[in-house]
Amino acid sequence: MTPKLIIGVTSYNIENFIDRCLASIKSQTHTDFKCFITDDLSTDTTVDRINSFIQGDDRFVLIQNETKRYQCGNYDLICRETEGINEDDIFIEVDGDDHLSDDGVFARIYDYYSKSDLWIANGSFMFETVKEGSTRLITDMSKLRTEPFTASHIRTWKIFLWRAMKIEDLKDQNGNYWVAGGDLIFMYDMLEMAGLDHYTHMTEVNYIYNDLNPIGDGITNGQYQTDMCEFAKNKTPRELYVR
Repeated sequence: MTPKLIIGVTSYNIENFIDRCLASIKSQTHTDFKCFITDDLSTDTTVDRINSFIQGDDRFVLIQNETKRYQCGNYDLICRETEGINEDDIFIEVDGDDHLSDDGVFARIYDYYSKSDLWIANGSFMFETVKEGSTRLITDMSKLRTEPFTASHIRTWKIFLWRAMKIEDLKDQNGNYWVAGGDLIFMYDMLEMAGLDHYTHMTEVNYIYNDLNPIGDGITNGQYQTDMCEFAKNKTPRELYVR
């Protein structure tokens, strides 16, 4: 079965950014995708804007959460709990306040996955403020947790790789999904499970990261993210996944 692209868009009070995000997805030249937008209890007009934008396009599905799930919980909802998504489908993460760099992003990503036995790939991006993002090719998985974290946007992976993670690792000591910084948890785990043979870094700029959002995690949860970084770096590394 030919894999399809599964796009995960998370949203929370991003009424000023969500239209641009969805427009950058809708304009892609690679049109065989399904986009799941999870709204995490927005209190502004975000949901209304989403409904208006996706009307008449069945490639887009809005999921309105009844409880707060944060990043890890929203991706788990899509990757593990949503019907109709196959093990070899390719997940592409797009935060609702960010956007894709141009209309050829999905085509490039699909090309990467089509040419090799690729399980996970990331990079590269620019900040909204026109600074270059810090991503690079990982060459030694054994040093992944001791070197600076560079497995950032754009982040993509095969669905089966996410499902191989332990659900409890996506949650804190109280059994709640991590509030912020969860990307370190799931990227470290999946990269180690994939290993260098099933990983690559995409050099093209495929993503624009919005560092101007006043309620972004880096601004509102800075200390929490710092603590999460320490926690993730000290976790026991995952073993290679055998499929």
